[in-house]
This record gives sequence, structure tokens and C-alpha cells, in this order.
Amino acid sequence: MSEWAYALDIGTRGVTGLLYSKSAQGIEIHAVETQEHRDRAMRDGQIHDVRSVSAVIQEVTRALENASGVSLKAVSVAAAGRSLQTVTANATIPLLVPCTEEDIHQLHMVAIESAKSKWGFEARANRKPSGLLHCVGYSVREYTLDGERMASLVGQSGHEANVSLIATFLPRAVIESLDAALTHAGLMMRGLTLEPIAALYALVPSSMRNLNIALIDIGAGTSDIALTGDGSVRSFGMVPVAGDEITEALEQAYLLDFPVAERVKRSLDMDSIDVEDVLGQVRHLSCKKLLATLRPAVSDLAQKIADEIVRLNEKAPDALMLIGGGAKTPFLEKELSDKLGLPLDRIRVRDRVSIHQAKGCVETLFGPESVTPIGIALTAENSEITPVTVRFDGRSHRLFAMRLMTVGDALSECGLDLRRLRARSGNALVVEVNQEIRSIPGTTGTQGVVQKNGLPCLLDDTLDAGDTISVAVGEDGKDAIGTIASVLTVKPLSITVNGTVQRVSPRILKNDRVATLHSKLSDRDVIVTQWPTIGEWIESIIGRNVVERIAVVVDEKPLELQWQTMLIEPFFPWDEPIVEGLSFSLKGAATAPPTVSDALKAALYRAGECMTVLVNGIKREIPMIERILRNGAPCELKDTLEQGDVITTEGRLETGPTMSTMVLLLSETLRAGVRGRERLIMKINGEEAEFTSPIAQGDEVEVYYIPWN
Repeated sequence: MSEWAYALDIGTRGVTGLLYSKSAQGIEIHAVETQEHRDRAMRDGQIHDVRSVSAVIQEVTRALENASGVSLKAVSVAAAGRSLQTVTANATIPLLVPCTEEDIHQLHMVAIESAKSKWGFEARANRKPSGLLHCVGYSVREYTLDGERMASLVGQSGHEANVSLIATFLPRAVIESLDAALTHAGLMMRGLTLEPIAALYALVPSSMRNLNIALIDIGAGTSDIALTGDGSVRSFGMVPVAGDEITEALEQAYLLDFPVAERVKRSLDMDSIDVEDVLGQVRHLSCKKLLATLRPAVSDLAQKIADEIVRLNEKAPDALMLIGGGAKTPFLEKELSDKLGLPLDRIRVRDRVSIHQAKGCVETLFGPESVTPIGIALTAENSEITPVTVRFDGRSHRLFAMRLMTVGDALSECGLDLRRLRARSGNALVVEVNQEIRSIPGTTGTQGVVQKNGLPCLLDDTLDAGDTISVAVGEDGKDAIGTIASVLTVKPLSITVNGTVQRVSPRILKNDRVATLHSKLSDRDVIVTQWPTIGEWIESIIGRNVVERIAVVVDEKPLELQWQTMLIEPFFPWDEPIVEGLSFSLKGAATAPPTVSDALKAALYRAGECMTVLVNGIKREIPMIERILRNGAPCELKDTLEQGDVITTEGRLETGPTMSTMVLLLSETLRAGVRGRERLIMKINGEEAEFTSPIAQGDEVEVYYIPWN
């Protein structure tokens, strides 16, 4: 006799438990028990009263124990899709050897971590731990190897393995309330999955998942949605509207207590029914009238389900499968057909008859509401979550891990980035040397080691309560290091200077900056060798500049002045590059340092120049620059300049003087000759002029007063 196992479907309206054992075809069901909640202890798939739900679980458990004589301590359950969140995530790992099951498990775990990062679960946990969302399952969408789609990665060789999967998340409070209800009932949670995942496992095997099918589990509180296509599960969804909304429509229309309205809803296949409303009045209701009353609520339920399907699927699916007690709602198939534009024969209620993997108790477990509890039992051995308590770093952790509780699951739950176990080789240094690419390889790394209870283990090894895990994270290889000498060999040139042979080495530039053969390299550095010019090499040998330069400022305009300090024979241009075998001699100083006059000429000023004109018959010379200051003090044009000198000019004429200049020069004379009210006369070469009239070299200028007429 196979070992018996226990599965519970804890729904909004009631609890269904079944005892089963594994068989060659799937499972053999030995006993079934269903009990309804005495009050609305659950709403929309969420437990609101843990003790009330726990009491019903206890009743179901005792009934099954009495019927079978088996003591039940552990149970597999499923969570409804209330507050379900789905995230599509991808992960890639490098392959150094053919892909193993361990590699695939790690790939899945890295993808789950990526999904968590998308939603910022760690940050949310730090701010509000009670609101933490927890991964309760995932479905692989596809594997790729070096960009090519693969059915399986095991044994495959390549550079990179990638997975795309759908991770499903629920608020941790949902899971913990289930765990608390079971604990109060004296049961240990053996396994946990999602109700839509369980239903999919029972009704839509992988061979059918190329079809775009929508599976709708319509319970009392929620309508859970699962969509398949392209060979995988495409997405999950939920609408918080289901059978209770139909009951509430009757409750509101006829002033019925909720349990009475629920009884009326289940009697709609009769011709009529007598009920007592909350005012004590007995009503005789025809079921035809009741159905008409329900039609708007059914239409609203169908619309919400259809909207969510289209949102998830971006179109109507190829077919709909309806399960759960709410699948029997009158008009639902027709309403969904209208809302989605699907033929009515593409929408069907599925029940126990459609499940070929389960045998036994067909008289007590049947109808569309039987699919989910059977699915929970079928998936129990491959439960999406196995909750256990694990000792990690000396502390006790209650973990709810995907599928079996594995080492990888525990490390992930405790915050270890699993990528740290896989060391990478150090980065190579790639540089450009005189327009050629050179590289220096990095060192290989040391892979991480994981131990369970002091012994080496794999990430997919399963854990038991109290296990201790120790981790030595991988050590990445060292990035390549090197100097310019690692990638460049230099051969000096020979030249003759004043009869002596000299050795000349090139200048080395790294990213346009001067460097040496001992300079350290960085990735993508650009190394260039430049042979010095004759002038540059001479300067490096004699320790001073062949061409001296100083910076000065003339009327706030920066200038650079230069002069040559040496002569070369035979003559070579100072900026000519040195070549092998070059020969020359060097001799004394060549030119004098620059003066104030040189600076003014460089500024394009007419320094030392004057303009000669006749003013009222007297010859006058007008300087083009009236006054010159060096560093704030008067100076002469012949004064030698030094580095940083500041030259300022006063009374500088840009082109030549104007008549206004003459008036200013003669102002004292003119004032002395003024007698009463007289008019100023200004002429240039006999022609009347204005204050702005220009004066040129040799012009005759007249300035005088005459009486007003």
C-alpha cells in the first residue's frame, strides 16, 4: 500500500480535504470531506479570521482521520490569486562546461532575484516588513543558448545560457495566514502552490500549452486566471469578483441574509423557491424571475473577467476553460462569449471527467469545483513552495522557498546574491599601441564553496529543519595589470651633435599625456610614440629652452612672446623630427629678449608713432599712445619684459585723432579767448567740421570763437 498524503483546498466558501496516494497514472483518492465556513471568515480568498478557518480545517481533518484511521500531521495547500503580482524576468549565466541541472537551478534563482529587483522588494521590506511580497512560484517561458531557443539546456555547450520566466508573487501575509490557520489546526504545511498553477497542472498539461488557452477558476471570492501559449504559461491574473457577487445581488434584491441568498443561488434549477427575508416576510420566488434579477451581475462578472484576460493576453484567447463552483453561474458562458467575441463552443466548463490522472471517490468529488483540490494533490510532490525552518548564521529562519526547499532557495531568501558563488575571470586589458590593438589577459577566479552541515553540497540539495549552511563566496580573477613596457618595445636613434654621438629615445604619450615605459595601463588606453623635433631634443639635453617664451598681458589681452637662444649649423628647422644619423653643431645666443615695444607691436599697436598736423597755424605732434604703464608704473618702449608683466596704455588712438581731440588740446587757450556769448568754429583743411570728424596726417585744423549774429 502506497503512503497516503493529505491535500486541502481552503476556499472562500468552504474547505475541501482529500486523502490520496500516488499511482502509476497519477493519484488514487481514498477519502473526501467538505465543510463550509460558518460565517464569512474568508473574503476574496484571504483569511480574515484565522481561528474560525482553523476550526473548519480541524473538522475536515478529524472526519478524514476517522474515515481512514490515518493520523494526519502534514498537508499540502494552495493560495488563491488574491493580490497576485506577476513579473517577467530574464537571467544569463556564462557556461564554462556543458550545462548541468545545477546550472539550470542557479539560472532560475538568478532570474527570481532579478524579478525581485524589478519590484524593489528589498527596499519595500526595509520600510514596511509586513507588506513584503513573496515569490510563490514561477513558470519557465523559454531557454536560449547563445541566442538560440532550446527546449532543454541540460548537456548543452556554449558561451551563455539564458532563461525567461514568469515569477508570481503574493503578499507574505497571505502565506503566513494560511500557515497560521494550519498551525492552529495542528497541521504542518507540507507544500504550497498557487490555485491557478494547481488547476493548470490538472487540466492543461505541457503538451497543450502551445494553444492560447485561458483557464478561469471562479470561486466564491476571486476569479483566478491562467493563460498559456507558445508552449509555456504566459501569465497569471485575478479579479476580486466571483460567486459572492452573484449571491450579494440576490441579497440586495430580495433583502435576504447572506446564507439564505447563497441557498437560493444553489436552487436556481428548481421552478420556484420559498424564502424568508430579513423582515420576516416569506416570499415565493420563481426561478425565472431570479435568473432575470441575476443577469446584470453575471454580465458585470463576465466583463471584469474578459477585461483582465485581454489586458494580460492583449487579445481574446483561442479558448476558455471554466472551473470552480462559480463556473456553474447561469448565463456566464454566453456572457463571456459576447464580451470576448468567441464562439460559444470555445467556452466550456471543465470538471472531474476531464482529469485523467486522478481515480477514486467520483461520487463525492465531482463537478468543476473538484478540479482545484485534485490539482493541489497532483502538484504536491512538485510543490512550488516547501516551508521549513532553517538554521542559518546561528539564527532560525522561517522560509517559504520555491519548489523543494533547497540550499539555493535558503541562500537567496537570506539575502545572498547567488552570482557571488560563480567566479569570473579577471578582465583583460585592451589597449591601442601606435594604431595596433594589444591585450593583456586577466587571471582565472576561484569558484565558491557551499557546505551543508560541514559537507560540500549543491545548490539544489534539499534541506531539513535545523540544517546549517556555510558559504565561502567565489573569488573573481584579478583584472589584468601592466605597464607600457608590457606592450611596447623602443629602439633609440643615433645622432651626432658637436662631434659627439647621442642616443635619442621617443616621447611616449598615453591618452595624449606624456608617460614612460613604467606608466601603468588602463583598459582602452591609447599609446603613441613620437620622435622629438630637433628643438625639443636640444631643450631636453641643455636643460633650457631653445626658444624662450613668456606670457604677458596688454590691455587685458593675453599674449605669448618668444625669442631664439641658440643657433644650429648647418641650419635645420627647429620643428623638424630627428632621424637616424642626423649631424649638426650648436652655437651661442641668437636674439634678445622681448621689450615693451615688441609686446605693443604684437598687440598691433602703433607704439612710438605720432601724427603731425597744423592747429591754428602751429605744428603739433599727437602721439598714437599718450602713456604706457608696466605693472602700474610708467615705462619706456626699450624696457625688457619679464614673465607675467601687465602692460596698460592710456590715451591710445585706434586710427587717428578727431576734432574733439583738438578741442581738448586747445581747451585752455579757447577759454582764455572767450568774450561773452560766442560760437565755436571748427574747420579741417578749410571745411567746417564736427566733433567726430577724423583728422589725418598733415591736415590743417582751425579752432576759434566768433560772436553770435
